[in-house]
Amino acid sequence: MTEQPAPVPSDRPDMWLAVIEDMRARRRVGIDRYKTPLQPFNGRDPERDRYEEILDWLVYTRQAMTERRMLLDLIEDARLLLAELRPGGSRFPLAVRVTRWQDQCRNLLGEAPSPSLPGI
Repeated sequence: MTEQPAPVPSDRPDMWLAVIEDMRARRRVGIDRYKTPLQPFNGRDPERDRYEEILDWLVYTRQAMTERRMLLDLIEDARLLLAELRPGGSRFPLAVRVTRWQDQCRNLLGEAPSPSLPGI
């Protein structure tokens, strides 16, 4: 595998700080629920807990993948519909804007831009 490029700085949130805040909130949920922080030798089987958490993670990952694909399919459907609604080029500027929006969405999701339709 080749090395990935360096990340491009932006004005978006710091993901490390977001995860740290999520961990603090999750710790609070655990203390509220179990009346104690997570500690070793607490009477639970950590391997079973970890395994069950991994199963949950896999299901959530599959859900996210499915939702991503469904959203991309909706974007593509809208693009194709706009192309069909273009009698004599009257909707050309809107179709171009939708195509650019679709490509921006694909870029945000890490996918390559779609090839342009003929005439768009």
